Amino acid sequence: MSSSRSSTRTAGSSPTRRSRPDSRSGGAGELAGVANGNPHNVDSFRRPRHHTWHGRALAVLRPGGQPGHMRLTATAAGLRPATLTLAVERGKSE
Repeated sequence: MSSSRSSTRTAGSSPTRRSRPDSRSGGAGELAGVANGNPHNVDSFRRPRHHTWHGRALAVLRPGGQPGHMRLTATAAGLRPATLTLAVERGKSE
């Protein structure tokens, strides 16, 4: 399982701005959950959208059964989209 934390901003925006990014995944895996790091937030991690907390969002990605690449794209009103591409490798047999 991989996780990534990213903040994206455009000119005139604040990195601590509260927004509600939409997260989408594709390729050799899936979006397992999203959160924002706020210890008081009790929203479900399975929802594809959460409000940011101090300008941050968290996405947990689950690799699929086949090697390849998976993409995560986050979009929010007033901010440019951000895309992350990760390599998914076949697990080692024990």
